[in-house]
Amino acid sequence: MSKYIDDKQKFEYFQRLIEPYTKKNVKRFFIDQYLNGDGNELKSKFWSKKSSSRFAFDLYSWLAKDPNVLDFQFEFKLPGMASGGKTPNMDVFIETENKLIFIESKFSELADWKYMSDGGLSEAYWLNAPYGSKQMSLVERYHDCECATHFRDFIIEFDAKMKTVTRDGNEWFYAKQETCHLIGIALYLHLNPSLKSKKVCLYNIVWNLKGDKFPSDLSKAFDGLLDKYQQKLFAGVNFEYKTFSAQSLLADGMELDVKVGFSDEVRNLIDPFEKYSENCTRSDMKKK
Repeated sequence: MSKYIDDKQKFEYFQRLIEPYTKKNVKRFFIDQYLNGDGNELKSKFWSKKSSSRFAFDLYSWLAKDPNVLDFQFEFKLPGMASGGKTPNMDVFIETENKLIFIESKFSELADWKYMSDGGLSEAYWLNAPYGSKQMSLVERYHDCECATHFRDFIIEFDAKMKTVTRDGNEWFYAKQETCHLIGIALYLHLNPSLKSKKVCLYNIVWNLKGDKFPSDLSKAFDGLLDKYQQKLFAGVNFEYKTFSAQSLLADGMELDVKVGFSDEVRNLIDPFEKYSENCTRSDMKKK
């Protein structure tokens, strides 16, 4: 059995990917967003039957036409460190009149356990000394944002906490990635201060597979530490962080400015993903 969808299905997706939509008086195309993203998704990954990006596309793309949504993008680029390096991409970005919603969407992938002491997070994020070719200070690397020292403290404390968490072979929570997203959102707000008047939401929305602990011990540890540091990391911002399953999202709807329900059409698009992953753990899915 092929690991990829067939050519007829690919053609149907391309038709949806090239269909334009307009937000903020700008004509946008999904295909541009994926081509400009860092993951090179459309080369092969998007066409896999277990593709996380295609799963997100089927689950959220309809929101681009919702009149309550002021802006909508996939692979939304957040600011990186001023010293250079990769910039974090959010799987989904939604702006309404009152909210900015950043979504990390996952289907079947296993998390990487690397963090600070394992070489996962670059020294640019936490080293309290001149760094890089420009020998930038910690605060300079954070675009002169006062959140810099608080993120350093958060990273160091969570690195120690990770060592106390029992490693789960089906772990879905990717702590390094979530930290980079938090930092990227904080820098985005710092560089766009007019947006701080809106409620800012970071949602980690994951397809709950057989054997998953939901929430996992690692995600609970991260949530707990973020509760401690949130007011320092996002000073003056109405910030909300949640992790929950895509199944609960489909069942209960999603809070934007009004309750949004997912149509039968969207549920039908998700059905092949549900069938492909039925009775599978994340370890099982890695082998498929």
